[in-house]
Amino acid sequence: MKLHFFSTIPFFLLVLVAASCKDTSKTLSQVELAANKNASAIGNPILPGYYADPTIKKFGDLYYIYATTDNEMLASGAPTVWYSKDLQNWYNYTMEIPSLSSVNLRNYWAPDIIEGQDGRFYLYFGNCQAGCNIYGYVSDTPVGPWEKLNEDDTPVIAHNYPRKGFPSLDAQFFTDTDGKVYAYWGTWVHYNGGYAVGELNTDTMKDIMNPENIPLEQTPNSFEAAYMMKKGDKYILMYSGESCHDETYKVLYAYANTPYGPFTPGENNPILSTNDDQTTHGPGHHSVLEDGDDYYIVYHKHDYPMTRGGMARQVCIDDLIFENDSTIKKVVPSQKGITPIVKSEVPENIASRAAASASSSYHLNVLGESYQYKPENATDNNNATMWKAANNTFPQDLTVDLGKVTPIKRVMVQFEFASYYYQYVLEYSKDGQTWDVFADKSNNTTSGSPMIDDLEVEARYVKLTVLNTEKQGLLAAVWNIKVYRDLFEIPLQLQNKPSVEGPALHVENSMIAAIDVKNVSAENKNQFLNAGSLGGEFIATGDVSLTTDEDTKLPLNLRKVL
Repeated sequence: MKLHFFSTIPFFLLVLVAASCKDTSKTLSQVELAANKNASAIGNPILPGYYADPTIKKFGDLYYIYATTDNEMLASGAPTVWYSKDLQNWYNYTMEIPSLSSVNLRNYWAPDIIEGQDGRFYLYFGNCQAGCNIYGYVSDTPVGPWEKLNEDDTPVIAHNYPRKGFPSLDAQFFTDTDGKVYAYWGTWVHYNGGYAVGELNTDTMKDIMNPENIPLEQTPNSFEAAYMMKKGDKYILMYSGESCHDETYKVLYAYANTPYGPFTPGENNPILSTNDDQTTHGPGHHSVLEDGDDYYIVYHKHDYPMTRGGMARQVCIDDLIFENDSTIKKVVPSQKGITPIVKSEVPENIASRAAASASSSYHLNVLGESYQYKPENATDNNNATMWKAANNTFPQDLTVDLGKVTPIKRVMVQFEFASYYYQYVLEYSKDGQTWDVFADKSNNTTSGSPMIDDLEVEARYVKLTVLNTEKQGLLAAVWNIKVYRDLFEIPLQLQNKPSVEGPALHVENSMIAAIDVKNVSAENKNQFLNAGSLGGEFIATGDVSLTTDEDTKLPLNLRKVL
């Protein structure tokens, strides 16, 4: 007997929708294979995670990347910094930045940093929670802790400056050869008449003098992210155009004889754009690293497969070559990146390209396109790929087979989100049957990337078991797991503060409200137990009909009583 129940009360479904790119299967093989064809190259993306609007700087013997933390609502992730000694091995740290008095600071957009004449470091970034403003902070170190430049929260560059309606975002600061510092800012400039430029008061480091508008016709197809540099006696104003959400995003430039212009657009624009096979999709919002006579462009592109409508971006580096002082050659975006410019002191990662297996793998299949977050993605030395579990139930495990028993002293894990903690256990085994604990982080509440665990053992197999995450809905997911026979220096050795949040509730993967039709009869059709995990009862209201035929038009009004 088949029983049919229908109600006028609506049922709500939570649906997970994943975005995909055109020609996914074709692009996938290129992303997976091309990044490491040249073992001596710094592969793209260079950071294991979702970051945008990168500013790269070198202070002392360390490189730093300050960026927008992406893949969270409105790109509102934690204010982190990445640092490296060799441009290859990067470490993440969550900076301590005081919030505004009037609003809990969440947006940390498009940061830039300069070293002042006093030897201190000045950090500037945009925020639109109280108008689109640029705020300033100061510290004795490049990583903080930071203090407000203005205790009363007055912006360094306020909304409506230098003219009414102008949004002050995406500020970049340029130090000229005479020591003067200029700021360039503006976004949605195709709506707002072009970029703005002004001189920073280097005595206060928080006042902009002599602001002017750069007319829109001097920077055609512009959108945001102005970046100034100097080549010879020419001032090169680079910028991003079109839409940051799709394949039209690109980098263009113009040049002038003064920091204020007038600017002449480059004849070979754009110099960086989506390539033919779309392995580099929507590149833009960049900065430039100068190393002697060599230049490198550091920019973001969309992740692959492209998710979150282009709001899960990743940072890349490629060569930037000048034809002459006023002409930049077109950038050739690549997966292999650049040849290292600093010799790395980090020893061989013996898990590189090792065989891997996992408890489950997430399989994305949308509109006929297929992508699998395979376990071997965690051992391919590629920040464009990851292993991800099939769902957010725990535990989930990832096992690496090193091929033979070998000494191990360090294991480093780069989880999907650097600024959220993961709770996990690392184990090791010689035969894959008997396991011992390498590191027990089952109660971990500290975020970081990579997570570093040391112990002197011999093993062939290393198993990572993820037990929980800080945030509800995060999956067990790993960009890379790296294994080393020897210890090595970790620059700065910074550690984040333990979180007071979470951990996430465990997912039971069960229905919270359900009707067991086998236990409903004509006698109890007006009141019966909820078979879902919430418990309680269903009580019928109005006329209830019960039938054994295939008629699906019978009304049933039910309300849940807890």
